[in-house]
Amino acid sequence: MMKNNLCLVILAALSIVISSCDDKPKPGATQDTETVRAGKAEILCDESIYQLIKNITPVYDTAFPDAKVTLKPVTAREAMSQFFAVKSRGIIIARDYMRDEDSALKANKHEPHPHFLIAKDALVFFVKKSFPLDTISKNQIREVLLNSKQTFKAYFANLTTEPSLIMASEQSSTYANILKLITNNQLPKHSYIAVESPDSLKMKVKSENAIGVGYLSQIIKDTSLKALMVGYEDSTGEHVYPKPVHQSYMVMEKYPFVVPIYGFIQEERQNLPWGFLTFMRTDPRIQQYFLNAGIVPGFGKFDLVPLED
Repeated sequence: MMKNNLCLVILAALSIVISSCDDKPKPGATQDTETVRAGKAEILCDESIYQLIKNITPVYDTAFPDAKVTLKPVTAREAMSQFFAVKSRGIIIARDYMRDEDSALKANKHEPHPHFLIAKDALVFFVKKSFPLDTISKNQIREVLLNSKQTFKAYFANLTTEPSLIMASEQSSTYANILKLITNNQLPKHSYIAVESPDSLKMKVKSENAIGVGYLSQIIKDTSLKALMVGYEDSTGEHVYPKPVHQSYMVMEKYPFVVPIYGFIQEERQNLPWGFLTFMRTDPRIQQYFLNAGIVPGFGKFDLVPLED
């Protein structure tokens, strides 16, 4: 069996916390006055990462009891659509602009919205533990997605039947990241089964002969599932051999499908949405949570210590 060099990611320093801004109402202000740490706000959250973000909001709620921030799960497309229409003051989403969104900004001579990198996740192709496949290449994935006649079974003789491909809908950040990271914005031609939630996705992969497409944060704690290791050619043309889908290799840029989790705001203004997203980006407890959740914190210093498998 081929040995892999694994790395341990150590969160070494997270020294900067939310800025000390004008977080107290001025004399004579009403109780409803919004500040960076008080008031009410709704943040739209990409449903693919909603549970990941929801799990850490109690840290914020405890730190700022006068701030009432509500997370609302929606598809990534819906989040960005409402944000572009200025119906949302802030969103958290596991992707950058899609090509048409970027074009809309340029056509209207609008600068990109202020946004923060909160964490880095990974797009993964995953299967149940007993599935007879551990590795795949980026080229094989691309060919299957773009050629309706190409099958996984044709590449792997140990697959006795063709597995179904299961993932979220075209409105999801998962689909958008497939376009950006794999197909170069060409629409997939391979048939797939669309599901409504990460839980539905995992259940179908566990119960069927299937390959699921999701995020590392969705499956990493589930020992009945495994992410396929992916080989690929880097920007220099050098072949990178498949390695375990692990946060260390994400930091080292040895995994090809790293996905940013961004917080977008309408304007660079120190209001409650700005305060909430800045806290999510910089608070050491939250960044430690991302590290413990198996993904890469967006804000921190890392020491990579090579280990032998």
